[in-house]
Amino acid sequence: MGDPLGNPERLIRAVYAYVAYRIGPGVDADDVTSDVFERALRYRDSFDPNQW
Repeated sequence: MGDPLGNPERLIRAVYAYVAYRIGPGVDADDVTSDVFERALRYRDSFDPNQW
């Protein structure tokens, strides 16, 4: 399995689409999406794909 954050454009679009669907498009959806990927990058070294 490759690094899912190695080329994140598709994931960013998918997360933003979901967030925008839930809270509406705009700066709030941008902020939530940014927070998601900030946390994903911060904790990527502790991610264990075998836990899924």
